[in-house]
Amino acid sequence: LDIREPESTGTEAETELPPDPKTLAEKHPLVQHAMDLFNGRVERASLKKKP
Repeated sequence: LDIREPESTGTEAETELPPDPKTLAEKHPLVQHAMDLFNGRVERASLKKKP
């Protein structure tokens, strides 16, 4: 599943770079929501490991 924009607005060099996660999150709220859930779980797990 390619969620990147079909049309390229950048140069050839820019299209070779991987898409910016922040840009994808801004374009796809569900991606940002999933990232927030994942980050929250990681933070809670790391807090539990601390003495």
